[in-house]
Amino acid sequence: MQLSLVQNRHSRDCATRLLRPYRRCMSDCTPLRLHVPGGQLTATQLQVLTEVAEELGNGEIELTADGHLQLPEVASSAELPVQIREAALAPRPQHSGHRIASSPLSGRVGGQTDVREVVQELDRAIASTNTLADLSHRFLFTIDDGSNDVSPLHADFGVHAVSGNEYALV
Repeated sequence: MQLSLVQNRHSRDCATRLLRPYRRCMSDCTPLRLHVPGGQLTATQLQVLTEVAEELGNGEIELTADGHLQLPEVASSAELPVQIREAALAPRPQHSGHRIASSPLSGRVGGQTDVREVVQELDRAIASTNTLADLSHRFLFTIDDGSNDVSPLHADFGVHAVSGNEYALV
């Protein structure tokens, strides 16, 4: 398995090409974009992702500049694997593609509080509310655990933990 960071064609920041230049798929392939709210993956989800990348694609998992994961070069005719659905990584049909950025080490190192469950609750609320589900794919939510790692991202809507149960709007 190879993990790559690719540049979104709409991004102006060329520095996002870290491991290899973005390569277009052949005409019979398409990237399989996955739903990973807040960029949080469990060990089980990562294992499933690795297996599916090997089975259906070229073994690579790409991290796009806009924070999504995708499996490149998956046959266009391939059905979404059951394992992806069961691991809660399937793109949701009603999802707009909005982004949720959260403190990557929340609940593990530093910060005022663990925001992982808050991220999951926000994602479920957006998916179940028609008005919010229609948000632009460019709309960015940030949930910072107090370590100030995602608050500086200039979100459309963000919160920053100031204590274990109190947040400031940023």
